[in-house]
Amino acid sequence: SDVADFDGRSSLLYRFNQKLMSTLKDVISLKFKSMQGDGVLFHGEGQRGDHITLELQKGRLALYLNL
Repeated sequence: SDVADFDGRSSLLYRFNQKLMSTLKDVISLKFKSMQGDGVLFHGEGQRGDHITLELQKGRLALYLNL
């Protein structure tokens, strides 16, 4: 696993190798602490317009998934 620290103005971009991608199951695990009640924690986009977004809204987690 990898660890990243963010200051509220930074982000991390990770691209999967398209040729090696043939999984049946993806696992995303996050542990976080935040002084802010609002913000995007995770966002991912696919080749065909698929996307997933996990964000804090007024201190509550919201998950948006579009397949």
